[in-house]
Amino acid sequence: LAVVATPAFWGMMAVLGLVVGVLAGGYPSLVLARLQPARAMQGSRPGRGRFFRNSLVVGQFAVTTALLAGTLAVHQQVRYVPTARTGLARAQVVALPLEARATVRQYAALKETLHEHTGVLAVTASQHSPTRIIGQSGMTRWEGVDEGERVGVFNSAVRPGFVDAFGLEIVEGRDFIEGHEADNGGALINETLARELGWETAVGRWIDVHGWEMPIVGVVKDFNFLSFRQPVAPLALYNNGNWV
Repeated sequence: LAVVATPAFWGMMAVLGLVVGVLAGGYPSLVLARLQPARAMQGSRPGRGRFFRNSLVVGQFAVTTALLAGTLAVHQQVRYVPTARTGLARAQVVALPLEARATVRQYAALKETLHEHTGVLAVTASQHSPTRIIGQSGMTRWEGVDEGERVGVFNSAVRPGFVDAFGLEIVEGRDFIEGHEADNGGALINETLARELGWETAVGRWIDVHGWEMPIVGVVKDFNFLSFRQPVAPLALYNNGNWV
């Protein structure tokens, strides 16, 4: 989709259409101009031009078919992306970058100010965009680990309210609770990570991400936080105000 949206792509399509149009219309005109009317009425054609003419017709048909197929494929992708079920609420969500550490430290005041507006239903924060969580670590310590085991885990720091703000589904345990001291440093994991670790019940166990031992407070239903081309990967969301 990114390639289709570029001016270079549409410029190339315009030039290709122009070339095909000129070849398709120009060559028959030249042939007819060289023929005598009587011979044209009789259906006589130069033998040397017959193969080229047929090749041109077949080539035009092939190019047209390819363009129609490409247009149909792009149309289906454009329709699929905004309507696909990702497990994550994306409609009417506004993302504001908090790049300055001073802004992060004033998060509580910012959240309170935003909640003063009746149109704001939920406010939360995360280290990475929930549609593109790219932080990844090789986890080698968790409750019940066997020596030598390793699991690649995508991870992001989040604030309480993340689950409600993005419509995630809790399948075990609960979300972080604002002001609950015991939740500071805790983690939510997705179903894929729970399966990777071989856990039927995850709440009350612990994982170690970035060298921090984090108790599991809940498990969220799998959602797409990467490209649709990639399967859902193991994910840990941890409550740590030092990061976001």
